[in-house]
Amino acid sequence: MDALNQRYSRHILLPNFTPSMQQKLFDAKVLVIGAGGLACPVLEYLNAAGVGTIGITDGDIVSLSNLQRQTLYTETDVNNPKCQAAKTYLNARNSATKVNTYNTFISPENAIDIVAHYDVVVDCSDNFGTRYLVNDACVILNKPFVYASLLKYTGQVAVFNYKGSATYRCLFPEAPSTEEMPACNEAGVLGIVAGLMGSLQALETIKLITGLDGLLRNKLLQVNYLNHTQNIIEFEREEKWLNWDGKNIHPTYDIPCLLPSLNNEIEASELDTYLAKGWHLIDVRTEMEFEAHNIGGQNIPLDTIEDGKYPAHNYLLLCQSGIRSMQAQKTLAKSFPNKNFRSIKKGLTAF
Repeated sequence: MDALNQRYSRHILLPNFTPSMQQKLFDAKVLVIGAGGLACPVLEYLNAAGVGTIGITDGDIVSLSNLQRQTLYTETDVNNPKCQAAKTYLNARNSATKVNTYNTFISPENAIDIVAHYDVVVDCSDNFGTRYLVNDACVILNKPFVYASLLKYTGQVAVFNYKGSATYRCLFPEAPSTEEMPACNEAGVLGIVAGLMGSLQALETIKLITGLDGLLRNKLLQVNYLNHTQNIIEFEREEKWLNWDGKNIHPTYDIPCLLPSLNNEIEASELDTYLAKGWHLIDVRTEMEFEAHNIGGQNIPLDTIEDGKYPAHNYLLLCQSGIRSMQAQKTLAKSFPNKNFRSIKKGLTAF
C-alpha cells in the first residue's frame, strides 16, 4: 500500500482528488479501439494513472511510418503486432494494470462481445466506419465513449453517450460523402498533434471515471495547433438516434476512404440541394454589394474572410462572378483544413 501511495501521490495531492477517485481508476475497465497515433498517449497515460484493466483491439502490425507519431513502438517492433508490442511496453511501465489484447479490428461480428466487458470505450480509430460502429455498439450496451479525430494540424475531442448525453450520431448523423472526406493515408498529420489529441482523450477518460468536473459532455472541442486557437461547439441529444432494440449493428460499416475531390465548385442549380443538406451560404462580396442585392446567407467580405467564425462543417461561398469565391475557398481550405468549402460557379451571374 505504501508503494501505491507513493506511486500515485501526485494524484492524491490534487485539490478535489480523493483516494476514492484513485480507487475508481483501479477498478475501471477501459477498452481502447485502435493502437495508433491517438491510442499511444491514451494507453500510456491510462496505464500510468493506474487504470486497473485496459483492453486494446487492433489487427495491424507496426510499420516504419508509424514511428513518426506512435510513441509506444521502437524500430525493433516493426512488423510485429501492435497489440502485443503495446502490451509489452505497458506491462513494463505499470505491471499492476491488466492488459487484454484483441489482435483483430473491431467489426460488426465482434463489437458487442468485446465492448460488453468494459466500462468505458475510447475510440482511437482513424476512419468513419469504425466510429459509427463503436457508437452503435456503445448505444446498444449503454457504454460511454471518448472520441477524438485529427487532420493535419487540427483535432477534435468529445464524450458521447454518458449519463443520457448525446451520441456520435446526434452530432454526425451520417458519414460525409466521398467528395467531402480526405484520403485516410494521404491527408497527413503532424505527429505531435496525434499526441496532443490522444492526451486530451486520456484526460477526458480519467475525468469520466473519477467524476472530476468539466467533462466534454454534449460539447465538441476543436483545436488548431498551428495558431493555438480552439472553440467548443455545444450540441444536444437526439432521441431518434437512441431507439435501438439490440439488433441494430449493421452488417457492414464500409465507408470508402478516397482522395478528396479536386473540384471545389458547384453549379448554381445545385444550391438548394446543398442547403437542404445543411450547408451554410456565405456571400464574400462587400457589404455595399450585399445590401444592394443578395440571395440570403451570411455576408463575410473577402478581405475579412480569415477572421470569420465557422462553427459548422460545410460552407458554400458566393460572389458576383465566382472569382472572389474561389479565392475565398482556397484561403479557407488552408486556414480551416477540417472544414468543407465549395465555391458557386459563376456566382450571382448564374442565377
